[in-house]
Amino acid sequence: MTVRLRGAVAPAAVAAGVAVYVTLAVGGMRRQSATFDEGSHLPAGYTYLKLGDHRLNPEHPPLVKALAALPLLFMDVTVKPDDEAWAMRRQWEFGKRFLYRWNDADRLLFWGRLPVVVLGALLAVSVFLWARARHGLPAAVLALFLCVLSPDVLAHGQLVTTDAGIALFMFLSVVAFDAASRQLSAGRLALAGLAAGLAFATKFSAVLLLPILTGLALVAVFAPGPMSLALPGRARRELAGRGARLGAMAALLVAIGAVSLAVVWASYGFRSPLSPDPGVESAFEWSRVEPDGALERPVAHLVRASGMLPESFVFGFLRFFKHSEPRPAFLLGRVSSAGWWYFFPVTFLLKTPVPLLVLLGIALATRRRHARPGRDELVLWLPVAIYAVVAVVRALNCSWPPAAPRPGPGRASMRLGARRSSWSACSAPGTRCRRRSSTRTTWPT
Repeated sequence: MTVRLRGAVAPAAVAAGVAVYVTLAVGGMRRQSATFDEGSHLPAGYTYLKLGDHRLNPEHPPLVKALAALPLLFMDVTVKPDDEAWAMRRQWEFGKRFLYRWNDADRLLFWGRLPVVVLGALLAVSVFLWARARHGLPAAVLALFLCVLSPDVLAHGQLVTTDAGIALFMFLSVVAFDAASRQLSAGRLALAGLAAGLAFATKFSAVLLLPILTGLALVAVFAPGPMSLALPGRARRELAGRGARLGAMAALLVAIGAVSLAVVWASYGFRSPLSPDPGVESAFEWSRVEPDGALERPVAHLVRASGMLPESFVFGFLRFFKHSEPRPAFLLGRVSSAGWWYFFPVTFLLKTPVPLLVLLGIALATRRRHARPGRDELVLWLPVAIYAVVAVVRALNCSWPPAAPRPGPGRASMRLGARRSSWSACSAPGTRCRRRSSTRTTWPT
């Protein structure tokens, strides 16, 4: 194979993979009516952009909803701020009127879903690039096509929901943090902070980035591997001592937090209130979302009083936290108010395609036996392990949660293609299984 031909393989593979995904996603979404969440998410996103008002659907951060509504700004769309559903904050009633009474629902849904298709395509490209950098072209091509043909990606990558977005941005957060922990530079720090901020601006389950990035920072400190500091205007230097590495990781986490905070504020248009209307703002019942714990309640009051985060974000997160309390669950013919620790392992086995389970089994069976895992392997599996622990210990058992661990197709594909392991975000935390109907099992976040 000539050098020119070899160099054309990667762009051709990416183009083919993205073309397959876009064709399947666009073809599928044209035949799908609005799912339950879309009836709220798309109208809410449009009002965020058009009216600067976050009264609708505060239980989810605004980023993906606003991205989906962006094409609608260039269309002739009718919205009625004098409608009773808008004044009373009845998001589902307002959404039905917005889509089906005032506008052409099929037209709005088509254009609103396209930005989500773009997010799915970016996820596939990100999986390819990261896999190629770690394990070579053959593994990257296999991971790419397993990603674009994943039922999760195809289902959620064509809907105005937060699932495709959180999968993309959490994957990028882990990848960018790993790169920054190997060589600390202003550019890598900014990218890691941007990715984490986009995740927090997409879905509240991104809060699990806190233990994930902390764990990855400890891996960078104690696992063998290079770490260098490349500050602007200074010569690059290696960090060999544990103390220096620990200080560098602590500074990196603080800096990422600061950048993430700025991104979250930007996603709310640097506006704090839930609504610019004082009457609507005062109607939000904070007492209903305040946590009951002796520790959580004063912390919530402190965060809100500090003004560090937009009130819209704080209210939405507290509602997310409140709705994560136990509720009746059903599994294998039984009903429980307390749930089962094995709920998500069982649903993972039941809902994951059998060929993928077989590939994962082969990947584990052919894993090289090391005395202890290296840094690359820890980076791959630590996020999955943290999600697995959270899924097992959480009392809320409801469908397949966005915070559940899903070892992705890329993990198996790169074991098979390069005899190495990988974590593919095409089934990354943040996705959930969707029923092929106009409604679906929802997760209250």
